[in-house]
Amino acid sequence: MAFVEVADIDFVDSSSVGQFDRGSLIIDDERQLTVCSGVALWHAVNSSELSRCLAINESRLAKWKN
Repeated sequence: MAFVEVADIDFVDSSSVGQFDRGSLIIDDERQLTVCSGVALWHAVNSSELSRCLAINESRLAKWKN
Protein backbone atom coordinates (compact mmCIF):
# COMPACT_ATOMS: atom_id res chain seq x y z
CA MET A 1 0.00 0.00 0.00
CA ALA A 2 1.35 3.44 -0.92
CA PHE A 3 0.75 6.52 1.15
CA VAL A 4 0.03 9.76 -0.66
CA GLU A 5 0.15 13.18 0.93
CA VAL A 6 -2.95 15.17 0.04
CA ALA A 7 -2.15 18.87 0.33
CA ASP A 8 -5.47 20.73 0.30
CA ILE A 9 -8.03 18.03 1.11
CA ASP A 10 -8.36 17.86 4.85
CA PHE A 11 -11.72 16.48 5.93
CA VAL A 12 -13.70 13.29 5.46
CA ASP A 13 -17.08 14.40 4.08
CA SER A 14 -19.29 11.32 4.28
CA SER A 15 -22.47 13.47 4.26
CA SER A 16 -21.44 15.55 1.23
CA VAL A 17 -21.50 18.85 3.10
CA GLY A 18 -18.86 20.47 0.92
CA GLN A 19 -20.19 21.45 -2.48
CA PHE A 20 -16.80 22.04 -4.16
CA ASP A 21 -13.14 21.01 -3.68
CA ARG A 22 -14.28 17.40 -3.26
CA GLY A 23 -12.69 14.11 -4.14
CA SER A 24 -12.34 10.47 -3.19
CA LEU A 25 -9.53 8.81 -1.34
CA ILE A 26 -9.41 5.19 -2.47
CA ILE A 27 -8.23 2.89 0.29
CA ASP A 28 -8.61 -0.43 -1.53
CA ASP A 29 -10.98 -2.13 -4.00
CA GLU A 30 -13.85 -2.07 -1.51
CA ARG A 31 -13.30 1.10 0.50
CA GLN A 32 -13.05 4.77 -0.33
CA LEU A 33 -13.58 8.02 1.55
CA THR A 34 -15.26 11.15 0.22
CA VAL A 35 -13.18 14.15 1.25
CA CYS A 36 -13.39 17.93 0.90
CA SER A 37 -11.16 20.91 1.60
CA GLY A 38 -11.41 23.04 4.71
CA VAL A 39 -12.51 25.97 2.55
CA ALA A 40 -15.47 23.99 1.17
CA LEU A 41 -16.43 22.72 4.62
CA TRP A 42 -16.37 26.13 6.30
CA HIS A 43 -18.19 27.75 3.37
CA ALA A 44 -21.04 25.26 3.88
CA VAL A 45 -21.05 25.83 7.65
CA ASN A 46 -21.02 29.62 7.34
CA SER A 47 -23.80 29.57 4.75
CA SER A 48 -26.08 27.42 6.89
CA GLU A 49 -25.30 29.44 10.03
CA LEU A 50 -26.28 32.67 8.30
CA SER A 51 -29.66 31.31 7.18
CA ARG A 52 -30.28 29.92 10.70
CA CYS A 53 -29.44 33.30 12.29
CA LEU A 54 -31.78 35.08 9.87
CA ALA A 55 -34.62 32.67 10.73
CA ILE A 56 -34.09 33.20 14.47
CA ASN A 57 -34.06 36.98 14.06
CA GLU A 58 -37.22 36.95 11.93
CA SER A 59 -38.98 34.89 14.60
CA ARG A 60 -37.86 37.29 17.33
CA LEU A 61 -39.03 40.32 15.33
CA ALA A 62 -42.43 38.72 14.69
CA LYS A 63 -42.91 38.08 18.43
CA TRP A 64 -41.77 41.61 19.26
CA LYS A 65 -44.25 43.18 16.79
CA ASN A 66 -47.18 41.30 18.33
